[in-house]
Amino acid sequence: MVEDDEAPIKRHRFGVETGVNGLIKELKAMKSAGVNHIGLHFRRNTLQVEDAMQRIAEHVLPHFHQ
Repeated sequence: MVEDDEAPIKRHRFGVETGVNGLIKELKAMKSAGVNHIGLHFRRNTLQVEDAMQRIAEHVLPHFHQ
């Protein structure tokens, strides 16, 4: 995850690098395709892992736990 929430999705061999909004978009597309589980890997993360997890908890997860 990168600091800019509006950062576009950059695809890598085994994942993406993006901001909060790109992650939401990607996860919604995966959900629509029938994916029920996903693992997040923070290898290409530009934020501290704790900060990235906090952003995901506050801004991403609410879109999927309604």
